[in-house]
Amino acid sequence: MLTKSVGQRFPEAKKHAFWVFPRVWKYFVRAKYRNEIRLLSRKNTDLALRPNSAYAKRIDSFWKTHYGKRVNTAWHAVCAGANGLEDERYIPKDLCFSEIYPWLNRQDLADAYIDKNSSDVFLEGVVAPTTILRKINGNFYLDKRHPISCESASDHLLAHEGTVFIKPSFACCGRDVRSLVIRENTIYMQNRPVAFRELDAKYGRDYIIQARIEQHPLMQEIYPGSVNTLRMVTFRFRGKIHLLLAFARFGDNSSIVDNLAAGGVACGIAKDGRLNEFAFDKYGQKYEKHPFTGYVFKDGLIPNFDAFSDQVVALHRQLPYFDLVSWDIAVGPHAEPILVELNLAGDSTIYQIVHGPLFGSFTEELLENIRESQ
Repeated sequence: MLTKSVGQRFPEAKKHAFWVFPRVWKYFVRAKYRNEIRLLSRKNTDLALRPNSAYAKRIDSFWKTHYGKRVNTAWHAVCAGANGLEDERYIPKDLCFSEIYPWLNRQDLADAYIDKNSSDVFLEGVVAPTTILRKINGNFYLDKRHPISCESASDHLLAHEGTVFIKPSFACCGRDVRSLVIRENTIYMQNRPVAFRELDAKYGRDYIIQARIEQHPLMQEIYPGSVNTLRMVTFRFRGKIHLLLAFARFGDNSSIVDNLAAGGVACGIAKDGRLNEFAFDKYGQKYEKHPFTGYVFKDGLIPNFDAFSDQVVALHRQLPYFDLVSWDIAVGPHAEPILVELNLAGDSTIYQIVHGPLFGSFTEELLENIRESQ
């Protein structure tokens, strides 16, 4: 009897399922995220899975008009229940991942572009964290092009006294991001000495080690335990790139990463850089103050926010294969944007709880275009 799914037993089959069995792939994607939204409502019992009857009628009318069919309204109910904004334009997460993201972005090219070792190679004019060591496809590099031996890589890392960060090249949600302390020719992970070869075996063929980012005093004040980033989502539509939404992510409970999956919170950002009144965690729970530091979110103003908006729009122009990009941008000590990584598929539920409908005023035309292409 099989005890694992095909995707678990044969990773390549899972990776290419979209291209080989698109209908089967869409079925499993939809099932996965419908289970996820039910779990969310169980974690936060204040969130219902059904909208009230008047809201449900508006949702059905909107989607039949612009998409040609009804959708699961659980996401509308959850988003509106969390942020208080009843809107027909919320995009169900199962539809995002099964229909909209694949329509907007070239899925067959995505892995190469989300590689954390690649962004400073193919993006011009980007400011990125200082990279100490790269491992790409099993080879070590100090810079972008010149491979070195394992022994040289070990020596180079050991020469960097202080705190650095290691992370897998292709993982998301802060998974396996760890701080390393280099002291007296020894690597320490979680206060335990670890040999370079042991570290290398743990992280495998693709990873990156970078210096810690110095962040702006405001971001440090709100939560000092992690590098807190801005998640900024840009959208190419009719040849022009728009900033759809932005929110700030903050770690919590002594976490070294700011991802909501690791327990952080997200607070929306207005066009003038002002933080919204409330932040949300991954369960849609609302916070007026940071749960760890007590910082009042509405008192925060991201400095130089226009420069961040201009930067992500300029970077997106260099990505012709992708019409929707999520950027993680750190706020440097002088309020300069520092690219941490880019993503080509984000958690639409969190996006919309924090900021409202994902595509805003573009929703109707986007849905009609997708409907006509099917």
